[in-house]
Amino acid sequence: TSDESYADVDVSVFYRVKNPELFLYSAVDPVDSLAQATASALRQVVGNTKLEGILTDGRISAREQIHAQIEKIIDS
Repeated sequence: TSDESYADVDVSVFYRVKNPELFLYSAVDPVDSLAQATASALRQVVGNTKLEGILTDGRISAREQIHAQIEKIIDS
């Protein structure tokens, strides 16, 4: 976290395939790609947030930031 605390964070991701053809043929392993994008977004957001924020009222903001980052990575 930004205040140099350690945080063990679990996350669940639900997704909907918009274009099955792109999903199947554009990436070697689309599910793994999503997992990597999620891990990257999670590390960035949690790393830039104080522990207190992650544990309390900042959780909603962190979730929204993670969602936006995943969308940005996956859609590019």
